[in-house]
Amino acid sequence: MNSDSSSVPRVQGESAQERLNELLKLLRIDATTHTVTEWPPLQETKWLNDSDSEENNIYQRVPLSYLQTVNNIMKHRCADGTAVTFVQLPQPPPATASDAVCDQYLKVLDELTKDLSPTILVRGLKSVTSTSL
Repeated sequence: MNSDSSSVPRVQGESAQERLNELLKLLRIDATTHTVTEWPPLQETKWLNDSDSEENNIYQRVPLSYLQTVNNIMKHRCADGTAVTFVQLPQPPPATASDAVCDQYLKVLDELTKDLSPTILVRGLKSVTSTSL
């Protein structure tokens, strides 16, 4: 199995959208991509104040209204019969996290994907594209 994303050469000035479309074509995936311009801003200070305190874990600091807005954007974008939606999986809590933190993480995922068409949550350490199996 070849797991190399460099099989499609990068062209200087090429946008991420163009590169993604080239990869989809190379992989023979009949799909369309859309740039989401209405993504709501999230106050970065809420993310930058990470502490090791479980009472202040990152999953509790994501406002419910933010998750609902993102969910509504995805529902609206998928209303035209999207077969499957791929969403980056937020980083899971560490193995040493308490049950409360793990439960809150699952609640975040539930709100993010509530009432969506089939959704695949993807998590990886780095981008990898396989062009041959």
